[in-house]
Amino acid sequence: MLISGTANTILMKLQNQTPGVDQVPFQHPYVQCAIMFVGEFLCLGVYGAKKLYLKYYGKEEVIGSPGQAQAETLHLKTNINPLLLAIPASFDCIASTLMNIALTMVVASVYQMLRGLIIVITAIMSVIFLKRKLYRHHWSSMSVIFIGVFMVGLAKFIDPKSKGGETKIGGLALLVVAQLFAGCLLIVEEKLLGDYYLDPLKVVGLEGMWGIIFWCILLPILQQISCEPSQFCPTTSVQMDCSLPYQYAFASPLHSSIASA
Repeated sequence: MLISGTANTILMKLQNQTPGVDQVPFQHPYVQCAIMFVGEFLCLGVYGAKKLYLKYYGKEEVIGSPGQAQAETLHLKTNINPLLLAIPASFDCIASTLMNIALTMVVASVYQMLRGLIIVITAIMSVIFLKRKLYRHHWSSMSVIFIGVFMVGLAKFIDPKSKGGETKIGGLALLVVAQLFAGCLLIVEEKLLGDYYLDPLKVVGLEGMWGIIFWCILLPILQQISCEPSQFCPTTSVQMDCSLPYQYAFASPLHSSIASA
């Protein structure tokens, strides 16, 4: 998870910095988020293939597994209304979009370190909304994390153009807000799915389905909103985001390989 998460940040930043159409930076945070949900939706295909395999070979799914045994003991539900998963998908959509925008404004190392703030935010939210109890070692660990994140953010706030690349203050703010929504996502999922025993592939796939639906609505709207080229708008158009230059850029082998990864 650490390796794939770091690789994701590096590849996304590399994609943002690679010259696209007309040699301008390839920055399409909204489309990138939409494609992320397409990747999540593909998990439904893996889930379906898994079900067919088990059915074809006459095997019962996860019979005898610790999770299944616990589910039967606790009388957990094994089916969920797909509409309920639209709630965490909406938080995921907002958080991922804000983080993608922030990544165009801050260096990758600062981006990755500031994301550690989600540990503190989620822990505090779990106390407030889930009535969890945290002990001294939890609070001590969170204090160390918060101090580290604060020092990183403060250093870039004082000297945005320090060694390693320029960081925009707006990007730092977006990252903090994004972690709030990401924390809400985790809390909602734990609260919502606490009474269920579900295949993770199915959950991720259904959330991806809702994400695609959201972006099928949002992308056409964003392409109609006038916006001067800035940190919130791609430099390739006067719309908040335009998927057409994104499609043209796939003619480049480098962009294709990065996007596929």
